[in-house]
Amino acid sequence: MAQEVPATLWLIESVLLFVSFSTGLAEKGIRLGRPLIMPADTIAEIRRRWSRGQSLAAIADRLNVEARETAHGGRRWYVSTIQAV
Repeated sequence: MAQEVPATLWLIESVLLFVSFSTGLAEKGIRLGRPLIMPADTIAEIRRRWSRGQSLAAIADRLNVEARETAHGGRRWYVSTIQAV
């Protein structure tokens, strides 16, 4: 039991440090993770469809039907991917 407390405190401290670190980066406009490499025409198409009132799901479905490559070279579009644009 005595050893569990330090391990738990270490985990809590690690999470707090990561959140603090990533929040500071976000405030500076720095994103963690893989960068999005999406063609400009795909971004424009997503934004055009969104501005015309299409739902995120409808946009994802349409991009899947068109078999457009995702930002990371995948074949399947998800609502969360569209939302990130």
